[in-house]
Amino acid sequence: MIDYEVFLPNAALDTQLSAATMQILGNEMAARTPGVPPPTFPPPGSLVTYECEGYLTVYDNSLGEDVPIPNLKMSYQVGSSIVNAVPDNTGYFRFVYRDFRMFASDSIVLPITFTYQDPQGKWKITESQTTSAPLTVDKLITFARPSLQHFTGNIKLYMGDRQENAIHRAANYFFNNQTYFPSLYSDALKIIANDATVSSGNAGLFTYDSFGCWINIYHHNHNAGVVIGTTLHELGHFAHFKPLGYSRFINIPKLLQESFASYSGWYLGEEYYVSQGATRPSSGYWTIAGDNHRQYWHENYAPSSILKYYSPLFIDLTDIYNQKTTTTSVYPNDAIQGVPASKIWDIVSVGTTWPLCRSGLQSMVGTYYTSTAFNNWIIQFDNWFNNPANQ
Repeated sequence: MIDYEVFLPNAALDTQLSAATMQILGNEMAARTPGVPPPTFPPPGSLVTYECEGYLTVYDNSLGEDVPIPNLKMSYQVGSSIVNAVPDNTGYFRFVYRDFRMFASDSIVLPITFTYQDPQGKWKITESQTTSAPLTVDKLITFARPSLQHFTGNIKLYMGDRQENAIHRAANYFFNNQTYFPSLYSDALKIIANDATVSSGNAGLFTYDSFGCWINIYHHNHNAGVVIGTTLHELGHFAHFKPLGYSRFINIPKLLQESFASYSGWYLGEEYYVSQGATRPSSGYWTIAGDNHRQYWHENYAPSSILKYYSPLFIDLTDIYNQKTTTTSVYPNDAIQGVPASKIWDIVSVGTTWPLCRSGLQSMVGTYYTSTAFNNWIIQFDNWFNNPANQ
């Protein structure tokens, strides 16, 4: 027998060999590996089944780690067919596709399209209010080839030019993971990844009219946590608006609207990061998802200040921090903690006026806090609503 070397080219995507040649090469490979049977290739002209799998992650600069990007549609075109994959909560994805081509290279480069739309139609990220198509991003991804019909490769993304990967994670957590607040939808909620840069603030806006609602998340070069907290804040408005409708929501006092949205951004933001392995501080307040905690609010904000509406009314019921650190402090005396998020929603869903909301808060005295703690805390909010300048 003549001994000779078998050369397997390290070629690009379109490197193809005939079935007969591939079989010869496979036999030679097996002959040089005792105990390994030669691979069997289908006859010429047959479809070959390939599998491509890996994990999709993004670097989160608030956590300082890579985290999964679940539920982000990934597509690859094979001829006239589109092959799709959707990562699970761990980021794991798997394409299975069939092709007439047989590749001889030890890797493959696939043009993957990422589509920022919930596969079940709950939300979509777009580039503008007038754009109906979801945002898409195309990337060439290299996959290694551990075996003849099996490719593997992990994909790591970053924030994205429009912060789309942080916005997507927040929307996915709100609609598909949290169960505290309603995530009703009749068609895809439009979340606009707006590339207009603003100079300050968390840069989110919830807009609604009698026909529906949409969200803008403006570009501000924030870290991922602030974008996630901002998106969850605006989704709190959506949760509040959707079951009530335009005619009822528009009449809710703005402090109640913004205080619940702040609760959503704060509470769900922290819950998301805990689900990703972060540890919640045992004392003080956490800013990993931005400043939705509102611990700087007090009753005497200038009437012209927009910040007068962004209170910790609902946050104070759950958090472990009392912002009135001294007897002369101007902040509410918050000795209350531990009220579940589900109870917060029970109050918010019916508390469409301050008297109704206050009645709901009063009803939890004896269950979650004492009358003394309640009276010492509620006084600033009573004073705020009683001030004509705030109406």
